[in-house]
Amino acid sequence: MISTTFTTLVPLTFAGFASALNNGLALTPQMGWNTWNTFACNISKHTILSAARAIKAENLDKYGYNYVIIDDCWQADQCDPETKVLPANPDKFPGGLKKVVDEIKSLGLKARIYSSAGVMTCGHHIGSLGYEDVDAKAWSDDGFEYLKYDNCFSQGQFGNPKISFDRYNAMSQALNKTPGDPILYSMCNWGED
Repeated sequence: MISTTFTTLVPLTFAGFASALNNGLALTPQMGWNTWNTFACNISKHTILSAARAIKAENLDKYGYNYVIIDDCWQADQCDPETKVLPANPDKFPGGLKKVVDEIKSLGLKARIYSSAGVMTCGHHIGSLGYEDVDAKAWSDDGFEYLKYDNCFSQGQFGNPKISFDRYNAMSQALNKTPGDPILYSMCNWGED
């Protein structure tokens, strides 16, 4: 009797703490290759596409390694003054990120992008704080399927869970409004909180 009661109570105890969207995303752990771990800020169209081709050539995608992750330092030095869209660094990504994403997808892989819930990223590039809607739409338009969202340079908007929740929730809501395919949202709580 004790065993049956315990088996029933334990799942019910935690039932209210978990919720998930049934949108087909993240049914298994996300696996892939991340630029940060090897190159940090020394990334380019060439390094990223070389890695994507290697994933395919070594058949790693058959084992679930299907994300090519463009981490920090892809950004240009300033947003477009009219649209507020943050383009890719033109020296590293001539032609922009859409061409890189299109080639990654042509290999049957998925593309992921990085930003921060602050005015700057951890690598001191322009972040998304205050530009969540603009950035989410731009990434959707480029075909990204995953966002790693870091927690650096939040301009004093930290110090309690509610403030941090609001910053992360702003991007969550922006991603949910994008016109394209759903974008998997990965929150990196490293940084200030």
